[in-house]
Amino acid sequence: MGNRQGSLRPRAASRRPRASHGCARSDARDPRAAQPRVPALRPRRARGLASGRGLQGYLLDITREREAEQQLRQLALYDPLTGLANRAFFYEQFRHAASVRHVGGGRTGLLFVDLNAFKTVNDRWGHDIGDHVLQVVATRIEESIRAGDTAARLGGDEFAVVLGNALEPAEAIAAAERLLERISRPVEIGSAHLLTTASIGISLGSDADTMLKEADVAMYRAKAQPEIGYAFFDAVLDRNAARRSHRITELREAVEREEFRLDYQPVVDLGRYEIVGYEALVRWEHPLEGELAPAEFIPLAEETGVIVQLGAWVLRTACAEAVRLCGSDGRPPQIAVNVSARQLQHHDFLTDVRNALETTGLPADCLTLELTESTLLTSGEHVGATLAAIKDMGVMLAIDDFGTGYASLSYLQRFPIDVVKIDRSFTAEIDRPAADLVLLKGIIELGNALELDLVAEGIETQGQQNVVQRLGCQQAQGFYFGRPMPVAQRTLDVTPLSAA
Repeated sequence: MGNRQGSLRPRAASRRPRASHGCARSDARDPRAAQPRVPALRPRRARGLASGRGLQGYLLDITREREAEQQLRQLALYDPLTGLANRAFFYEQFRHAASVRHVGGGRTGLLFVDLNAFKTVNDRWGHDIGDHVLQVVATRIEESIRAGDTAARLGGDEFAVVLGNALEPAEAIAAAERLLERISRPVEIGSAHLLTTASIGISLGSDADTMLKEADVAMYRAKAQPEIGYAFFDAVLDRNAARRSHRITELREAVEREEFRLDYQPVVDLGRYEIVGYEALVRWEHPLEGELAPAEFIPLAEETGVIVQLGAWVLRTACAEAVRLCGSDGRPPQIAVNVSARQLQHHDFLTDVRNALETTGLPADCLTLELTESTLLTSGEHVGATLAAIKDMGVMLAIDDFGTGYASLSYLQRFPIDVVKIDRSFTAEIDRPAADLVLLKGIIELGNALELDLVAEGIETQGQQNVVQRLGCQQAQGFYFGRPMPVAQRTLDVTPLSAA
């Protein structure tokens, strides 16, 4: 049978303990804590132990080894001066991102950023200051990009940004304008302020190698038009971008020159059939193109931040002109002014409201600030405190275009709203046979239950007026009662267009 028991014993060559290696971190909460390597020996017979077996081992501190590995990785993938991705890592990541977008049928955006006249900075201030400027610019670029975008330093004074998802040229333009605005802020060098500017080339597509070439060409095109600061490789997109930039310049100059006026559309009490207020609507009196409606410039003003200065002018002017519309009792009518998210977020907004009331003498309860649902949605976590401060002044608050968003009811609970303006989409066809009035009826019943003032927007016919009045809506606004007109042409008489 042979020696079966011998087959269970270790062979002579295996009697020496065998070592295996592992790593353990002494304190998992501290990434800087020592990381020991643990060469653990296999169990062996130990003297004096009841079990007859024991363990032998020792620890090696490999913290420096791990730190060296991390440093090597950092040097291989990231720019040592700015901490941004370096050229090699950027190209690798960009090609991967572009290929993923291509497979998914989408496209990405690439921005090449080159600092203008940076050699002059090094020549005049020295390389240490030049390096400091590059670090500041890198930080500003990182602060300007969205989640999902990637920034890199390609070398020298060249940077790049990949827009993770840029389906529309407007998104790339907005990103370029943010970068230019941040980069152009002065850099403090002791008591001096160093001004920096940049040129940005933009390419949209899904083929990485093609986009890299196009963005480089576009960047040099941008240097030839410094008044804009950015350029597309695509000629059509570039012309559109140039027109946009020109319009922004015109808009800023128009605010300085006050090339605007306000028209007023009446709000009518349906029970008494008399005007109880007006909504102020801004018009741009363009010196070459004539009158421009809000839709032609307000979105651009909001994107660029010009809306803050323009909105302050609208607020002051509306309050001043409301005083001129006093009724027989000497009291001004209710005046409604639209407010954007950018205004609501601005640190001077409460001061602007207070100053407009104090300088014009308009009673606070004669002013209504109209906020759309999208404004409330995008105004940040501090909007509640801002609205509470406005209410403390005695100013009224209204939700405009009510019912078109996703959180209409929650806004009525969260914010101190006084007025609900029912969007015209609910009133457009209510005078037709078999019209579905369920939603409109529900909104009106809800508003009345909450004791809110209700205004039906977009009323253009007698039939529409009759329906909203029958459902319990107290006030209405629309062409049926009067078109927006300058203050000089406004009266307190209600003249429906059908009777004019």
